[in-house]
Amino acid sequence: MATLRSMYVVLRGGYTFTTDETWQTGLHFLLVNDASTPDNVGDLPTVDIVDEDIHRTETDWTIMADWSAHFGVGSDFHVDDWLNDQIGNELRNVVFPRASNKVQLRTIHAWPVGTDGLVVGGHTAVLSYTGSLPGGSHTGNPLPLENSPVVSLHTGRIGRHGRGRMYWPVLPTSDIDAAGKIDHTSRDDLRDTFVTFLEDIAVTGGLGHSEWALPIVTGKGTGKYAVVTEVAVGDIMDTQRRRRRQETEAYGTAAVSY
Repeated sequence: MATLRSMYVVLRGGYTFTTDETWQTGLHFLLVNDASTPDNVGDLPTVDIVDEDIHRTETDWTIMADWSAHFGVGSDFHVDDWLNDQIGNELRNVVFPRASNKVQLRTIHAWPVGTDGLVVGGHTAVLSYTGSLPGGSHTGNPLPLENSPVVSLHTGRIGRHGRGRMYWPVLPTSDIDAAGKIDHTSRDDLRDTFVTFLEDIAVTGGLGHSEWALPIVTGKGTGKYAVVTEVAVGDIMDTQRRRRRQETEAYGTAAVSY
């Protein structure tokens, strides 16, 4: 039976004004069965993968999945239920309104990741939004697509394997102050919203069950994890060049004569 060490979740979308470019960002999750709270820093467990054939049509999305995680007798993590019951609504209704209204949310992908840091056996699970695609609520002309606010993920592990980041979609110019930085109200709103988002999409063991799904930072193939314990958002925009590589550029040219 195939096994996983973590789950990698990627959020994907596009823009209302172009079909040439898309955006995505992601984070890892610790999947574990533990009667007590898992350590904030530790070794990734080995969890069995069960083959599934799941096709669900819900009111606002469809879900297709070919895997679930099996911890033992009577203990499982059903990725389709997690997509449907937790992250689907939470992403659309809580955190995504912090984006520009020119940004669209299209899919959420969840993959089982193995010891080598790669997707196991081509398995996947995907929630695809249907009907009117969710969009951000911040109005105003968007900044260039490669400009991205960064949500930094802090943990209890020292060093680069204890730090993560998520590149949020482009903001509108209305969120930028006179110095060209993210205004502090928008910065702090994004920070606080992400705290709520991470808390609400986590699965925490409790009465009657001991399954956990916690946001973590991990390095490819390290076998180690660190639970995200703090979120930070700065007021200086980062640049992600790959977010404009597909855009068609319109040039204005003029001859020079002497």
